[in-house]
Amino acid sequence: MNVFRAVVFTACILGLAVSLIEMLYPGEKFAKQIRLLFSMVFIIGIFTPILSGRVSFEMPVFSQAEAEQALYGKEALQRAVAANINSSLTELLMQNGISAEISAEINIGEDNCISISKVSISCAPEDEESVKRLLSECIGGAELITEREK
Repeated sequence: MNVFRAVVFTACILGLAVSLIEMLYPGEKFAKQIRLLFSMVFIIGIFTPILSGRVSFEMPVFSQAEAEQALYGKEALQRAVAANINSSLTELLMQNGISAEISAEINIGEDNCISISKVSISCAPEDEESVKRLLSECIGGAELITEREK
């Protein structure tokens, strides 16, 4: 980041200097040569921070602890989202007068998109059709698995 800041700062300063000096040189006899000279100075000024070796294009190396933390963080997020979906779906069923236990399985993709892959439902046999209809309207294409309460 510091290298790019240096490049931008150098470009601004050299641009101002070139503009001021161009206004001061006399006549048009050497205009092309002076413009070429200023262009070369400008280009050298821009590439000096990059070519000085201060730019590093290496990928950062993560330790085992950082990799595990990222993995556990994703698993914790997945558990929290599943718990939130379970409570929301249970509340939806309770609002419709249906008592059921719900367990949702979710996936979080590489693009952080959350999808519900399967919903397990434990309810009374007489509520089975109502539960399937309500949850199908709410969550779409997830696989619904119903288990009868004993």
